[in-house]
Amino acid sequence: MLHVLLRNGRVEEAQRLAEPWLTKWQNPYLAGRLIIRLAQAGAARSAVAVARLCAERMPETALQVAGVVTESGRSEIARELLARWVDLASEPSADAARSYVHASLAAGEWRRPLEKLLQLVRSRAPPEIQAGFAEEIAYGYGPEMLAQLITLLPRAALRARPLLAAQIMRLGENRQLAEWYLDRVDPSRLAGHQQKVWLTLLRALKPAPFVLERLIKLRESGRMPPELTHILADETNVAGTSE
Repeated sequence: MLHVLLRNGRVEEAQRLAEPWLTKWQNPYLAGRLIIRLAQAGAARSAVAVARLCAERMPETALQVAGVVTESGRSEIARELLARWVDLASEPSADAARSYVHASLAAGEWRRPLEKLLQLVRSRAPPEIQAGFAEEIAYGYGPEMLAQLITLLPRAALRARPLLAAQIMRLGENRQLAEWYLDRVDPSRLAGHQQKVWLTLLRALKPAPFVLERLIKLRESGRMPPELTHILADETNVAGTSE
């Protein structure tokens, strides 16, 4: 039906029907294809309108829609969808923040995630929300972004994400605070990529015997993440070689 409407120049009607279609489908791929088809038909304004509508009617999957649109080469439209989504997301979860930052960078949008973090800080969003969003920015943008986060995040947000705080403090050459925050990280609760960051910081801030002792205590307490098991063996071998 969409093909027929567009072929006959009935763009406004196609746009009007988009809302019930999106509500019925709740499918990010179909929604993305609808937006792409409108853009291909030369109806760029309608494509943008429908993209923004996705953020309103499909907030749980709108970021996936942005991915579909970006992959088609229509990143400018994806950025409009992302802008609307983040305006509506007052307190995005960690998973949503991760998906948003990833989708934004894929679409070539570097500025808005930082603006959103500033908004969360200024509006005094819960520290966990601020820290979670900042953490995804740090991982998405790279270590160089950590320096800018030093002056942005309040202490409550840093305490909510001690691993991120340890990275920031080490970058700021505040070794004492970096160690203080690192001591408050529970590696058993970290994701795989975070465990690697934790281990790198541990090795950088603590002597080798301490690293080995920390890993042994994790194993004995039953909190050793499976991904770190081989690391304990490596540290044990190193310690045995140095004796």
